[in-house]
Amino acid sequence: YNDSGYPDSAMVYDLKSYKLIRKLPIDARNTLGIMFSPDGKLLAFGEDNRVASVFSTDTWQRIHQFTFTDGWCGGCYSLVQFSPEGRFMYMASHNGPVKKYAVASKELIKVYEESTDDLTGLAVSADGKYLARATELEVSVWDEASGKLISKLVAEEKGEFNEVTFTLDSKQLLVTSN
Repeated sequence: YNDSGYPDSAMVYDLKSYKLIRKLPIDARNTLGIMFSPDGKLLAFGEDNRVASVFSTDTWQRIHQFTFTDGWCGGCYSLVQFSPEGRFMYMASHNGPVKKYAVASKELIKVYEESTDDLTGLAVSADGKYLARATELEVSVWDEASGKLISKLVAEEKGEFNEVTFTLDSKQLLVTSN
């Protein structure tokens, strides 16, 4: 635990023995985005304070750390998603756009131009053609290749969107709401 009393690590357990294998050093206060790469070789955490860390699952060492610098926020978590082939990682945080990074080089590839208030979900379609981001009040869907916004859903009065995902055939979008 850190000085604030929050967990300062993510724990990896063996499923047969339930023994702790390793602690990964991350800010675990508001870690809502956890994602394995499609090949299982990488693990990304969207951490508190607008940081995303990528670990190798072979060594369990942190190999990259991305910091979200657009917009403002004190203590905001980040969401992460890998592209279907695992070459890219998408990161979103409050009060800023969704960003696409090359995992190997950490190069910023694309910024999806739209600020994000009250971030609740991030998804990439299985075919890699679409990117969706949910906030409490709207869901935006982009054409991944062009970065063009192609659809926006607005929450019903007194409703809020929670999470978003695509069906495996990439033809439908599932959005949870309260």
